[in-house]
Amino acid sequence: MNIDIPGKPEDYFTEREDEIGEKTYKANRERLRALVAIRNLKIQEVLASKENSHQANLDLNDQFDEFLSSLPALARVAIYDTYVEELNAATATIIDETNRINAECVVTEERNHLMGQAIAVVVIIFIAAVIIFTL
Repeated sequence: MNIDIPGKPEDYFTEREDEIGEKTYKANRERLRALVAIRNLKIQEVLASKENSHQANLDLNDQFDEFLSSLPALARVAIYDTYVEELNAATATIIDETNRINAECVVTEERNHLMGQAIAVVVIIFIAAVIIFTL
């Protein structure tokens, strides 16, 4: 299981020197957000094909680890921190959408239940009327 990771590893961070000459790294959030979107599309494909999404997640993690393996450790840490934030944000968005859909289903289910009860009352009244008028 693989995805096409756009660009090269160096595109996913910037390197700077602080005032004492030490290198610091900052992840490229926009690139990582786009990668998370690509990853989520792939996971949706896996789910649609009824394959193992958990295994697919592990495979994609391994692929991303390998993609970043040539980078300095501190650059990878900066990238992973931001990557996890973006994965969490995407997950929260999916959860929010799921909750919205579930709430709509509850409302529809309640409406259908009430309509079913109303129809049952109408049918009972109709049967009672037929019985009363045939006697």
